[in-house]
Amino acid sequence: MKKVRFFGWKEGMRKILFTKLLYEKGELSLKKSKNVCDGILDEKEYIIDFKDEDTAKFILKKSIEYHVKCELTN
Repeated sequence: MKKVRFFGWKEGMRKILFTKLLYEKGELSLKKSKNVCDGILDEKEYIIDFKDEDTAKFILKKSIEYHVKCELTN
């Protein structure tokens, strides 16, 4: 598994698209996806394990496009 650390956001964050990304591609529950998104807006940090490296890299790339601050981590 590969982890992604979510630690902030930039102006113009695409909240709905980010929540949908975590739900559909990250295979998190809708409730967990929304909680992560809301938490990031409240300046909380999350480290999430994804099923494989390709998924983690895809989520990282799309999250950056959606103005979420994140990085791959161990």
